[in-house]
Amino acid sequence: MRKADLEKLFQENPFRSLSDAIYEVLLKDIIEFHLLPGTKINETQLAECLDVSRTPLRKALDQLQREGHVVKIYNKGTFVSELSVSDYFDIIDFRYMIEPMAAGFASQCITEKELKQLLVYTQNIEYVYSQRDNSALLEAEDNFHKYIVLCSKNKYLIDAYERIETKKKKYRMYIVADRYLHEHLIGIHRLIYNAIALKDREVAEAAARRHIILLKAPLEGDIEESAKKTILAKINTIKHLNDM
Repeated sequence: MRKADLEKLFQENPFRSLSDAIYEVLLKDIIEFHLLPGTKINETQLAECLDVSRTPLRKALDQLQREGHVVKIYNKGTFVSELSVSDYFDIIDFRYMIEPMAAGFASQCITEKELKQLLVYTQNIEYVYSQRDNSALLEAEDNFHKYIVLCSKNKYLIDAYERIETKKKKYRMYIVADRYLHEHLIGIHRLIYNAIALKDREVAEAAARRHIILLKAPLEGDIEESAKKTILAKINTIKHLNDM
């Protein structure tokens, strides 16, 4: 986490507020596990590192707290929220309802221009799965699934999906460390694309459901404590891969 990260955000959008930029930098570090679950956030040190005052920093932390990414404990400080297996399963169950429906709608109303863009996202996923850049993989996954939801043209589906987007990113990150899933996930993304391209609603919905089931499989059947250990082991794998 560096001052350069803030400067890059202001280059992209010079009109954003300082607190919003700090929020985005911190959120990215939490999602990508540069700030690990349970880590105490030293406000003084962080303000010095980013070269900002405490006021916009605290405003950013307040927003992260409202969204559940950090917790504030009286007389102890601010900490990155611990991972919750039950929370992860709730998100997966929510996606199981939303994403197949979105894929079905998209198969019926996607335009040729949108289909070409979806193909680009599909091909990008196939490429990054062969690489070792977990951040790129996370972005490719998000682009693909979010675009399908947008192509559904249903404003309520889009709104519901956007509400869980940051949570979804945080919990999906450790899945990319499961190399055995990659071959299956590559194939399922291509199947979703092909079904939408052929306007086959039934197959598009079934493929989207299969994708969600695959994401849930690594922890399916684990009790809470053993699942937490599984997650932490995968976080360590991610950190090792990112450091290579």
